[in-house]
Amino acid sequence: MICRSSTNLAISLAFIVLFRPAKTIDLARFYGHVHSKRSGDACHPYEPFKCPGEATCISIQYLCDGAPDCRDGYDEDPRLCTAARRPPVEETASFLQSLLASHGPNYLEKLFGSKARDALAPLGGVNMVAIALSG
Repeated sequence: MICRSSTNLAISLAFIVLFRPAKTIDLARFYGHVHSKRSGDACHPYEPFKCPGEATCISIQYLCDGAPDCRDGYDEDPRLCTAARRPPVEETASFLQSLLASHGPNYLEKLFGSKARDALAPLGGVNMVAIALSG
């Protein structure tokens, strides 16, 4: 009889575990990924990215990390991630200035021809080109 009651208990427990209503697990909390909800427009400096159309603010480290943190997944949008990988304007400007200093002011024209010169001239110099390339 003991064996039969143990079997019944095991079957009952398995039934409860398998067929109870499923609870959702917030994996963000499990991994320490807790985001603040803000009632105003401003986010904390340590969570400066605000998800569009919601009050969720997330840290920059969670942008383009493969795990959506915004309800609509905007923080994983390929266009946003491409922009996030671009170097800062200052680095781009410094790189262009060092190229021009090393190879002469007509270096870009030598590389890309007069079409490049004509296209870049209205932009207004190295800093404006750096902004265009980084933005």
